[in-house]
Amino acid sequence: MPEGVLALDAETAVTIPGVELRAGTVRAAGYLDKHYAGTLPSRIRLLRDAPALYVDRPSASPGDDVEIHYSCSTGAHVSLRRWELETTGTPEVDLGFVQPATGSVPDEGLVADGLAWPGVTRRLPGGLRPGIWLVELTDDRGEVARAPLVVRRDPASTRAALVILVSAATWQCYNDWGGRNRYRNYEAGVDRPSSPPRYRRLLSRALARAVPEVPRTRLKRRLGVDRSQTSWVSWPLTWRRPWGAGLELGSPLAEPALNHLASLDARILAWLDEHGIDYDCAAELDLDRDETLSVGRRAAVLTGHSEYWSARMFDRLARAHEQQGMWLINLSGNTMYRQIEVADDFTVRMCNLLTVLSGRDETELLGVRYSEGGYGTASPYAVRVPHHWVFAGLGLQDGDRFGAISTVANTSPGYAAVYHPERPTTATGLLHGSGAAGFEVDRRVRRQRKAFTVLAEAVAPHGAQMVVREPRGDRGGAFSVSSISFGGALRVDPACSRLVLNVLRRAGAEEAAG
Repeated sequence: MPEGVLALDAETAVTIPGVELRAGTVRAAGYLDKHYAGTLPSRIRLLRDAPALYVDRPSASPGDDVEIHYSCSTGAHVSLRRWELETTGTPEVDLGFVQPATGSVPDEGLVADGLAWPGVTRRLPGGLRPGIWLVELTDDRGEVARAPLVVRRDPASTRAALVILVSAATWQCYNDWGGRNRYRNYEAGVDRPSSPPRYRRLLSRALARAVPEVPRTRLKRRLGVDRSQTSWVSWPLTWRRPWGAGLELGSPLAEPALNHLASLDARILAWLDEHGIDYDCAAELDLDRDETLSVGRRAAVLTGHSEYWSARMFDRLARAHEQQGMWLINLSGNTMYRQIEVADDFTVRMCNLLTVLSGRDETELLGVRYSEGGYGTASPYAVRVPHHWVFAGLGLQDGDRFGAISTVANTSPGYAAVYHPERPTTATGLLHGSGAAGFEVDRRVRRQRKAFTVLAEAVAPHGAQMVVREPRGDRGGAFSVSSISFGGALRVDPACSRLVLNVLRRAGAEEAAG
């Protein structure tokens, strides 16, 4: 290769060794050839010779046409599989065979502008169960690529009282396929993606506990030193690209995993399935387009890590909650904390580092806000109001602990340097402690002390506070577990399971699936 030209892996932006240039063709073992007619750019992106795909949208309903775009040098089989516990047994949907077709990747602007790969259109059959499904592309060599597709309720069926809003916008903001997400930027090329140095993490942690992010960001804006709206952290993130390994698409839901992305949303849905609860499922991004999504519901559940919300998403959910009596049930941590803009093709861009700086305040809906001081910790909860209806049937007393285990847990020795989007960016990439109250957590803000009751609190310092607000007039009730790790406790901790069932029952949303 000519001096000064860098060949990068299209997915990771890591430097590729052993690259050759012959008669205008750039070639490397395990990658597709790339042809140039003139002078080579300073950075070249090569696509692996392996199946890869993306779909054109976050969600679809039975009967909708879905575009599946792919790159595969052999013929391949396409199927649709519901991501669920193996014991659930939903049949796989055969979407047919596709011919070999390889996609191209631009050398610049991949993550902002998206891809334009060859594609096929498939109509979703009727009768599909709502949930997170995986579009799977299996080539002649047995290699498999996956992309998530949230399947909504069949329009032919009756409207569900309960809607589950999975955190697809957060998946997108953490998707590092192409070398950039909302947290790391390697598009210029690096030898190995890395986490921040230890001194920076320690300094950030101390500063977060001393001065919370909201007043800190306001001060930066007054001083003119806030770069969050002009730096790469606010650059667009396309939906039209494959998914990085950090989502662990298709991983077994019964096994522990240190993951706050799609795998966590799927675990919460698996718990609902086990209890036979009837629900509709949608991406929270759907609220940006569909103003009727939350209309007529008794409750909406936010799952996993529901951090990124647009103004339209926020306003439409707030309207159903405040004017139509809909309950908000927050099974998420670090919820509605940052604001995004959503383009027509579902490209997202962070337009406000903090939702509250836009004039919308997540604590008015949830009572809680993200607590930086509790980042990366995990612990059980301790009861503060033992005789509340949320704890009915549990026999818990003041100070009793529950939620000691969660399947969102440390499952490996961790890492010293490499960034993993699914893991916390602690010094080791592991959680400090274990339990249902952790990973990223929220706490009640001072001005909501009268409106929201703290029912339980993490044992770990600065940890999650579980809160509730009763319905009043046209406004529905609100309940928040205020923790990412909580969703992983539902199937393994009886107290966590029972109290959420109590909340669903109080909201009138514990209907059995037909």
